[in-house]
Amino acid sequence: MKKTFALFAIIFAICAFIAPVNAARSDAPQAFVEGLSKNAIATLTEKDITPAERDHRFRVLLNQNFDVPSIGRFALGRYWRSANTEQQQEYLRLFESVIVATYSARFSKYSGQRIEATDTQSEVDSILVRSKMINPDGSEPVMIDWRLKPNGSGYKITDLIVEGVSMSITQRSEYSSVIERSGGDFNALLAVLRKKASGQQQASVKSND
Repeated sequence: MKKTFALFAIIFAICAFIAPVNAARSDAPQAFVEGLSKNAIATLTEKDITPAERDHRFRVLLNQNFDVPSIGRFALGRYWRSANTEQQQEYLRLFESVIVATYSARFSKYSGQRIEATDTQSEVDSILVRSKMINPDGSEPVMIDWRLKPNGSGYKITDLIVEGVSMSITQRSEYSSVIERSGGDFNALLAVLRKKASGQQQASVKSND
């Protein structure tokens, strides 16, 4: 499981910095995926960026390329409907903050991997791009599926499936467990997310001292 989350971190770091691809191209979904590593390298390997600036860039570009609200709602499953409006709004804010604080701090994990798209499959309301992450050390490639939702002239990423493990489903399982262990109390999840967001932010500040 730790290995899976490390892979998610690397891929999040790569794909957060992709520029939108024109959907008019017939190979646009694959071009979108294959362009991730090429467009990310300059930013990911920048040495003088501060943690605060890194977090800011990540947040902006994360929202440009991921359907964060949809991913957040999916991660809650049936518990989304049990939360009131105020709880839903705080949850979505915390969900985004935890993603930013967690994944933007792991840029050092990136070490020259590149993405090679291998196939595209049309689904009911999305496009699945199959790909592999090529490691520079020659080790076995990591198989990655990207679920894309057409969005105007480009795409929004709604899920990443690494070696058969869905990021969204993994997150849903984790959040459901927290709520269920607390007897269905939604506030228990909010408390955990607040702690995670606060802890990650404090770590970021310390690394900048």
